[in-house]
Amino acid sequence: MNNLTVAARALGLQLHVVELRRADELDTAFAAMTQERADALLVIGDALLLNRQRARVVAGLAAQHRLPAMYD
Repeated sequence: MNNLTVAARALGLQLHVVELRRADELDTAFAAMTQERADALLVIGDALLLNRQRARVVAGLAAQHRLPAMYD
């Protein structure tokens, strides 16, 4: 996360980290991103989101919230 924060700052971007501990927190996470007026989404893969079905849910939520997204 430190490397991402430094890179974002160097590019003049502000990084907002939204952590998930459980898959059922996806709706809350997207609500937080909407409230923060996020311009894009970077998904850093871990065991929680690597599942294909969950990845499709994340992609669908990103599209629904009109957030360009990048994934591992």
